[in-house]
Amino acid sequence: MGFFDRFASASSGGGSDAPRAPLIDVNALPLPDATGLNRLHGVFTGRCQGVGFRYTAQAIADQLHLTGWVKNHMDGSVELEVQGSASGIRRFMTKLFAAYERYRFVFQLSQASAMEPIPGEEKFKVMY
Repeated sequence: MGFFDRFASASSGGGSDAPRAPLIDVNALPLPDATGLNRLHGVFTGRCQGVGFRYTAQAIADQLHLTGWVKNHMDGSVELEVQGSASGIRRFMTKLFAAYERYRFVFQLSQASAMEPIPGEEKFKVMY
């Protein structure tokens, strides 16, 4: 086994094909309006800075036509608000965690709360 094979095996969790437990239960997210507009506020902790997290979140939100924002904090956490349908927000979170599943570092959704939607919001922004 060459260096790159070992590296790929280590990066993917040792090469095991066993399914991983989900990092988050998207059905437990506080999304009160099953058919209308929802806004979710979340704080991520762990290894979520320096790994392209904000830009990955923006790309996924744009793909799913969701709005909101994402921002790094000095303490190493990342805060975001995402707005859209409940199913869209669930897909967003699923895709966000899946985007980093193969890496060895871990982050988690430490806080999640429902917020009032912001009418007229047009896009998802990376804030500084």
